[in-house]
Amino acid sequence: MKISSIALLLSIVSEISAFTVHYSNTNKNAGLRLTSMELSARKPFITGNWKLNPQTKGEAIELALGIQSSITGKSPCDVGLFVPFPFIGAVQNAVGDKLVVGAE
Repeated sequence: MKISSIALLLSIVSEISAFTVHYSNTNKNAGLRLTSMELSARKPFITGNWKLNPQTKGEAIELALGIQSSITGKSPCDVGLFVPFPFIGAVQNAVGDKLVVGAE
């Protein structure tokens, strides 16, 4: 269920406009406007914070590999996983550089 949910999320995220910063026309924000070229250069970053799930190192590696397998070179976003501290090294070794791995 978890892997299919993340795979579904990755497959439906196709428009970068959902991840752009929108500024109002007030004077205080006038200097903060980004051009359409700058906005289109941004790549969305989707993360997952695992909280207390999974329970074992094996489950953590299995889940990470499932997520990693759904990411291709054509994926419209970068993906990061924030895993329980004891599993960081194992998950990072399992997924390599396809995902960003950090502590929750």
